[in-house]
Parts: sequence; structure tokens; C-alpha cells
Amino acid sequence: MKKGLAFIFALAVASTSLIAPNTFASEIKKKEGERVEGVYVRDEKGSLKKVSEQELENMSKPTPFNGGRFKPQREVCDPHHTYDASRTSNFSLAIMGTVGFNHTDRDMQHTSSIKKTVKVGTEVSGTVEGSAEWNALGGKVGAKVSAGSKLVNEVTIERSDAVTFPIPPKRRGWVDYGTIKETWSGYLYYVTPSCGIQNKKYVKVYLPRRDAYNARTGSL
Repeated sequence: MKKGLAFIFALAVASTSLIAPNTFASEIKKKEGERVEGVYVRDEKGSLKKVSEQELENMSKPTPFNGGRFKPQREVCDPHHTYDASRTSNFSLAIMGTVGFNHTDRDMQHTSSIKKTVKVGTEVSGTVEGSAEWNALGGKVGAKVSAGSKLVNEVTIERSDAVTFPIPPKRRGWVDYGTIKETWSGYLYYVTPSCGIQNKKYVKVYLPRRDAYNARTGSL
């Protein structure tokens, strides 16, 4: 796991999610009888604590990036490129861990592991041209822009990141390994000195912000 990435662990045992749909909702369709019981964050020191929905939402907010090439405008009609977009966040599956089956009448500890390291990068849907447009995009979503005019933001889910959790009696359990992925949707355009708008186009950015682990159980 990369340093600086929080470890988020959601225990799912049984139908509707208790987590806000735009904050930490699994993209996998839940079967009847499943629900998310709680969300936990492990910090860099290894301490695990339960967090509220609002705290989790705040964790996924981007840190604005100003690398020197993008200068925020102080005047509305100063000529500049801008990305006028809104953000939602959700859990995005990257790989499913091994499944354990508990046929006993007591809890069973299960380590749900993965067989390979997975890297999740940033995706952009729409046409973005030139360094000025890329810098406007990166400045809004909080991502660095490479020399080749690409957004530099990647989350690595290590093969060694195995999660151990209790599977209740007569249940099967596994861990969905993924990321908290932000989806930015809006218009990228150029503001002219006379306050006109030119070259307006719709652009979406899919940005993995941190790795996330969703521990789930289902009926046998």
C-alpha cells in the first residue's frame, strides 16, 4: 500500500447500505439480506477508528494543487481556462479477494487475499487540449499535471494488503478491494477578456483518491 493512503475497511453483513450513496456505496449490486455495518479508517500509524459519514466524505475531498503552471484567477473576466464541475464519491471495485465459507455455529476468522498487485489510474472522458486546459482540469480536481499533459493520480492496491475479518456462522465472506473514486462532471471552457465563453465542452474525470476495502458476507 502506498504511504499516506488511509486504510478504509467496511464490514458488510447483511440489505440497504447505511452509508450515503455518493460517499461509500459499493458499485456491486447487493443481494437481498446484505448491508454495510460500519466504515473504519486505518491511519499511517496503524490505528483503526470508526468514522461517521461526514468524516468519510471529508476524507475524499481533494487537496487543491498549484504547481506553478496553473494560476487561480482573481477577476471573473480575466482571460483563462476553467473547469466548472461538481464531484461525487463512491466505492469502486478493483479486484475481489478470496472467499471463505463458515459452516460452523461460531464466528470464523478469514483472511481474504488477492493474487496480484493492482494499480488504478485516472481516466478522462472528453476532449482536453493543450497545457492550459489540462492545468485548469488538474487545478479543479486536485491532481498534478505531467509534462505530457496528463493527470497524475494513481492508487496501488498491493498483493500483501490481505484483510482478516470474522465471518458469522452459516455465512460466506470476502473482501472487495478497490478505491474511493471521485467522479467530476462539468464543462471546460475559455473565458475571454470581454467575459465571453468559448470552446465549451463537457468533460468527466474519474479520479481514485485512496484505497478502500469492503468486507462483505452473504448466505451460503
